[in-house]
Amino acid sequence: GMLQLAGWVNTTGPKTITNGDPRQTNSTFSLFIGPKLDYMFLPDSMVRPFIGAAIGLVRQTYSVEQETVGSVTTNIGEIGTTGVGLLARGGIRWFLTPGFSIDPALVFGINTGTGSTEYPFRGGRRSDDTTATGYSIGLSLAFSGWIGI
Repeated sequence: GMLQLAGWVNTTGPKTITNGDPRQTNSTFSLFIGPKLDYMFLPDSMVRPFIGAAIGLVRQTYSVEQETVGSVTTNIGEIGTTGVGLLARGGIRWFLTPGFSIDPALVFGINTGTGSTEYPFRGGRRSDDTTATGYSIGLSLAFSGWIGI
């Protein structure tokens, strides 16, 4: 199986809020969880190339908050989507011992999801339907323990 967590927080604006210049905080969170299938070449070698794929549940959130004079924090907007993600991977497994490997890989992913966007609107809150599609390309470095090899 595979579990990936990611996120970041970015705050911009003055440390001390005066004369109406606000401080804004943007934050994201991403979760991928699902089964994976890998095929290893050269089964008797210490270094084994592999290819693999994974399909799973994807949850992504994005939030914007604004802080004004008097430490009044307002949620400017929130986006949340849930959907399906697909990952394709290729790399090598370097077996340091028969039961432990280091696994660098090139990863390509695509995901799609639906959810909602909430934001202030005319003194209240408004919610709209949201659809999101995204992709990722990156390098991963994993460590694997093997049983029964």
